[in-house]
Amino acid sequence: MPLPTYARFTYNNNVLESNLTRCGNSNLFEVLEYKHEMGGKDRPNIFSGSEWANYHTPVTTTLELNKHIPLFYELLCNSDSKYFDKIEIFWPRIDQQKSREVIYLIHTLEPVKIRKIQLWFSHTKNTAKENNNHLVSIDFRYRFLKVLYPEGWIETGPYEWFLFLYENSQNALSISPQEQERAMTEPTDGAEALEWLN
Repeated sequence: MPLPTYARFTYNNNVLESNLTRCGNSNLFEVLEYKHEMGGKDRPNIFSGSEWANYHTPVTTTLELNKHIPLFYELLCNSDSKYFDKIEIFWPRIDQQKSREVIYLIHTLEPVKIRKIQLWFSHTKNTAKENNNHLVSIDFRYRFLKVLYPEGWIETGPYEWFLFLYENSQNALSISPQEQERAMTEPTDGAEALEWLN
């Protein structure tokens, strides 16, 4: 079974308070499930016919309910003006030589808007899951992604998700009239319309 990752949230230049500290990093929240994907695909190009482009997807995390959930809802419902400055995801592993937990990978997302919040818990009569607490699943959309491997300080990025406000070419979270006009008039390829705007 993999170790959980840890998240640290920064909002309005303040780190959200938590009692959890791991590997010298404080104010952490345990992430019980994590899912994120980046990939690539061909897209139309009026000069060369096609070109390779990267795509991003929302980051999906599962946390235990905590005192900051009301803030998460506030950021979701006011996503046009409120967002996290930064979210750091710390990936731990057990160092066999030192017999202790170490952080070997760090994802940094900034700025970050909340796309979706889902509260849930396992069936209460399922004895195999009787130790599970009440959980919250949160989808995040980010503008920039950086990846750091602390040993040797190997860092890559930032990689920009130009259309981080959109949900897979539909359901804009919040866009200005100018962005709406651009989305309607920019030459595109059907269903991929919003994906190709810069």
